Amino acid sequence: MLSQNVYWPDKPLRNLGADKPLKLSRYERERETRQKKIEENMRKMPKMIQEYREKVYELREKTRKKKGRTEEELYLIATGKMKQQGPHWQIFKEGETSKKDAPNRDAARRDAKKDSSKK
Repeated sequence: MLSQNVYWPDKPLRNLGADKPLKLSRYERERETRQKKIEENMRKMPKMIQEYREKVYELREKTRKKKGRTEEELYLIATGKMKQQGPHWQIFKEGETSKKDAPNRDAARRDAKKDSSKK
């Protein structure tokens, strides 16, 4: 080979990674650990959901106590008979959707209030 002016190394070339496994992408390398983590968290899920529901329930109870609403008011809000008009809540009768639908309602309340104060 030297006679043909071709370089030939004295030592054999080292293996340049032919036996080394491929690096793969990060997604492929971490797939197994990710799957194990998902399975582990799915086993914990019922407990996590229960804790979350209890936490939200406690927060709602605190806000309800803070606003000072009675059970009757909470019922009216839940059934849709009491709606928020600006910063205030108002009770509506069947079929009413706003203050415009019941123009004499405020006058009727004032009259009822006067009657109760006379007694």
